[in-house]
Amino acid sequence: MNDNNKDNDQAKLLAPRPVRESISEMAELVLPNDANPLNSLLGGRLMHWIDLAGALAAHRHTRQFVVTASIDHVDFLVPVRVGDLVILRSSVNRVYRTSMEVGVKIWVEHYRSQEDIHVGSAYLTFVAIGRPG
Repeated sequence: MNDNNKDNDQAKLLAPRPVRESISEMAELVLPNDANPLNSLLGGRLMHWIDLAGALAAHRHTRQFVVTASIDHVDFLVPVRVGDLVILRSSVNRVYRTSMEVGVKIWVEHYRSQEDIHVGSAYLTFVAIGRPG
């Protein structure tokens, strides 16, 4: 690859991107294996899903591999039950020199009543890393 192509690729990676390009959404159905004896979603399982949803937005923004540097804040507002459809919506909130903040909002969609309930929010910091090799 010549130097011009490398410069063009680097310029594309560093070009500013609007938030809408990073918006991601994933859905998970809460199954009995995801729950505690009270039929509520395990907090650790939800944190795993939050991490995945955040990584999707960070990856879309950077177009590179990303790793989680930290989970800055998580709020669990109401319990999530077995059978609930969990929707995780994420987007890059802010980009710094070496990292980015991603926000994730967690909703439960009651598909029979067509009601959405905000059940939690989280803020994570991601770092883009170069391709291996």
